[in-house]
Order: sequence, then C-alpha cells, then structure tokens
Amino acid sequence: MTEKDFNSIIRIGKRLRITDDGKKGWFTEDAVERHIPFDIQLQRGYISEENGRVIGFITYTSYGYFPAIGWIAVDPGFHRRGAGASLVKKVEAEIHKMGGKELFVETPTKEEGMGTEYEKTYKFYEGTGFTVDRIKKRGDPDNNCGCDMAILKKVIR
Repeated sequence: MTEKDFNSIIRIGKRLRITDDGKKGWFTEDAVERHIPFDIQLQRGYISEENGRVIGFITYTSYGYFPAIGWIAVDPGFHRRGAGASLVKKVEAEIHKMGGKELFVETPTKEEGMGTEYEKTYKFYEGTGFTVDRIKKRGDPDNNCGCDMAILKKVIR
C-alpha cells in the first residue's frame, strides 16, 4: 500500500458506507471521512488489485501489545472471490516473519451483527480462522462503539 493507493482505498470505503439496496453499510461517514484517511497513513497495510485496479485493502497495527487488523475492506463487486482472505494471509505472513504468534481484530459480536452487514463481516472472520478471545460489553470504558464488541484472535502458524 502506497500513497498512490489512498484515493482508491477511500473510494472503496465510500462504497461500503451504503449498501446496493440503500441500507446503512459497514463504515460510518466518520470512518470514511476521518479515520480511514488518517489510519492508512499511520498503519502498515496491503492492497489487493485486479487488472491494475485496487479492489481491497487491509491495515494492521499494534493493539495494546498485540498485532491487530485496523481496517479491511473489499469492493462489494469483488466479494467472495478470495481477495479479503488473501489480504489477511499477507498480514499473517508479515506478523509471523516478525515472530508474532497471534493476530487480533475487533468487530461487533455475532449477536450484534445479526441481520446487518456486520453479520457478513463476522462470518468472514470465522471463515478465515478467527475465534472469540473476549467480549467488550457496551458501556465498558474501553468500548466506544455503543454495542458489544468481539475481540477475535487467530493463532498464526
């Protein structure tokens, strides 16, 4: 991921704000307008391309003392083709090379996500080998989401 990819990454984020049927999508306006533009410059990451077009991205950083996915997104037109899983594998390989044994990600719990776009996200993480490490309850001091959040963990081998 380089600076030249940033506009494409923001385009993907905007596509994921609203679903094709007009419903609220994965990312909030605040995420697309403020957080992602900041984090893609601060965190390490990778892109996925098809025919020279950026179709997905992933960032990772340190979460406490552990490596964690910051952002991951794939253009909706390219879902279920392996781009997201490939991005996770790239991060795993990098973490493994640095001696890391685990990778974490935070997302709304399965129960919170049921019937929303987050349900697909949770199923994606399960499908790539993540399991629940712990739950941050709504109202916990370290949870600013307004919903129960799952901290998912994947053991890297």
